[in-house]
Amino acid sequence: MYEKAESNLMKNPPRDPKKDKMVNSRLFLHAYLFLGMIEAFGAFFMYFYYMSSQFGIGPGDLFFAFDKWTNGYLGKKSSLVC
Repeated sequence: MYEKAESNLMKNPPRDPKKDKMVNSRLFLHAYLFLGMIEAFGAFFMYFYYMSSQFGIGPGDLFFAFDKWTNGYLGKKSSLVC
């Protein structure tokens, strides 16, 4: 929108997929290892904060709680109806 129109844009040859990469290793590392870790930490923090503040279920109660979901969690009936 801010660039000038190119009248011969369709006359240019297509990019060489072996030489002109759209995603390089630097972009991949930045997106997944740097920003991905920050977003994952934020998501996990907000999940544990919400469960602790709204339902009184702390992070220690949620880790490895595979066998605790038999009759409502911690003996409580959930107010969430699916």
